[in-house]
Amino acid sequence: MIQKRSAPELALLAAKVAFGNHLSSHAIVFRRAAKVTVNSRPGMCFNVDGELVGKGPAVFEVLSRALQFVVGVK
Repeated sequence: MIQKRSAPELALLAAKVAFGNHLSSHAIVFRRAAKVTVNSRPGMCFNVDGELVGKGPAVFEVLSRALQFVVGVK
């Protein structure tokens, strides 16, 4: 999460994110979670795979072993 900042400060943060140095910034709040619920007022549409869905709340959850990968070798 990024706390409210001016446009120039956001530009500097974007550069930090691009170079992977953003976690040292006091403007960024970093948390790990297995499940996050997002509420907003007024309601906010969420983009899921290119489609706008619902007006929240939205629940994002890490599902153990939900993705399967196939690795091919050339």
